[in-house]
Amino acid sequence: VALRAFFGRPGQWFEENDLDGDKNSIFHDVDGSVTGYRDAYVGRADNYLIQHPDCLKIPEWNGAICSGSYSQVYIQTWGAPSLSLSINRDEYPNAPLVLRGINSQGASSQQYQPILMMSKSYSLHWNGPAPREVVLSLINFDKEDWVLVGLCYPSDTTFQIMSDIYDRQKNTFDDITDYGPVSSLAQLETKPTERKYFFDQTVGYCSTKGCERVKVTATTSSKQICNCTAKAYPKYTKTPSAVVPMPAQNPQPCTNCGAKEVVFSSEPWMSYLHTQVKSLSRIEEEKGDNASFITVS
Repeated sequence: VALRAFFGRPGQWFEENDLDGDKNSIFHDVDGSVTGYRDAYVGRADNYLIQHPDCLKIPEWNGAICSGSYSQVYIQTWGAPSLSLSINRDEYPNAPLVLRGINSQGASSQQYQPILMMSKSYSLHWNGPAPREVVLSLINFDKEDWVLVGLCYPSDTTFQIMSDIYDRQKNTFDDITDYGPVSSLAQLETKPTERKYFFDQTVGYCSTKGCERVKVTATTSSKQICNCTAKAYPKYTKTPSAVVPMPAQNPQPCTNCGAKEVVFSSEPWMSYLHTQVKSLSRIEEEKGDNASFITVS
């Protein structure tokens, strides 16, 4: 009860604590009333997509306090159901985040929704043959935000890569533009505003950078598992660093921070009493637990 935040552990209440939403949990402590650090972010301690070396680990929260700019990417796939997606940040290649997708296993399409630290580079890998089609949708990106994303494909793959701006409410597409190839990653990084991609055939690593929505259609005869981790690293490994410095700790508790109301409700005219009910199972009784109760307020 005394914990200010808790990201769960496997066991009672949290089951295996390994669903995509469990792994991606993060919140923004705008005023520092939770962490003592104004404008800090707090996420799961084992999620290295959102961390840097100056983050503060809080073991009792199973969390880490970090600084940075964060946004979400929707990764939608077609043509390869039931795949797990492994995401490596190039600064932490030995600590991938593995997502199973939000749709039911066996569905014709799948969607993964990782939270990424901005101005960093990542690679995407699969536990089976690469999807025929991948769409990267940039969610709540601000102007000038960017990430560099590499996708794993067999070396014989040919691509059609395009971008567009998708209006979700009207289901319309604007500014449809094809991507053109460049011969090196260095050349790609010098053209951040242009629609370009680079395919490193020695690694099987196709990299794109930019805009609102990017669609990759891949054609290959290969059925190999598309996990390029062993070839991509250490080639693309980078030294971990903080893009946004950690804020200074608040020198004293904030007197006008945090929530103004104890209870949030969609029916604020209703009154509530705090109620607890505990009943005992046979296993608990065999372990010597004899406390069953009902408390009200």
